[in-house]
Amino acid sequence: MQQQAFAEFPLNNIASPPPRERFLTEMNRVIPWADFVAAIEPVYPEAEGPGYSLLTTEVGRLQP
Repeated sequence: MQQQAFAEFPLNNIASPPPRERFLTEMNRVIPWADFVAAIEPVYPEAEGPGYSLLTTEVGRLQP
């Protein structure tokens, strides 16, 4: 039997997801993003000029 190179070793079942991915998965389980956006969209102020819309906020960019 030939020795397996490190690059060939399957790491996908050993490595845990990064903290960011665990956080986003847990948050999506607690409050699904689509439901959250639908709930706050009617009262979220519309951006005028150089402002940001709801989906371009920092939280929106975190979604995988």
